Amino acid sequence: MRRSPAKVIYTSFLLLTLLLGLPGCAAFREFSSSMDAGPLAEAQDLFDQGKYPEAIEAYRQIVRDHPSTRLAAEAQFRIGHTLSYFKNPQPNYAEAVKEFQQVLNQFPKSERADEARNWISTLSLLVQLQHDLQQLMKLDIESEKRRKQLK
Repeated sequence: MRRSPAKVIYTSFLLLTLLLGLPGCAAFREFSSSMDAGPLAEAQDLFDQGKYPEAIEAYRQIVRDHPSTRLAAEAQFRIGHTLSYFKNPQPNYAEAVKEFQQVLNQFPKSERADEARNWISTLSLLVQLQHDLQQLMKLDIESEKRRKQLK
């Protein structure tokens, strides 16, 4: 049985979405325990409460207040993670890619650099799949309109 391209892309999209949720927050807890408990813990509390926009702003404030520090590198990483977090009702994968790229640009030797590269790779594929799925849906609608016109 031949699968339609839309089904293949949709299935791929679902699998990638599930994979994005697997890493969870365990790494955050481990890293946090070795970091300054102040602003990072406050931002993490917002994240844990599901206040994702507020958490992102708190992480951005850390980056502004503590530039070129390990704390800023971790906060920058968490901005990307929060934007792509599976429980976030308004994820923005394209923006998350940009934020993870900032980790590499500003903190290339960060403990999170390799993880940021992995996220960039995965999320870039997801963004492309979303785009392809939208294009296929448009083509499917157009094709259906033409088919109805031919009847």
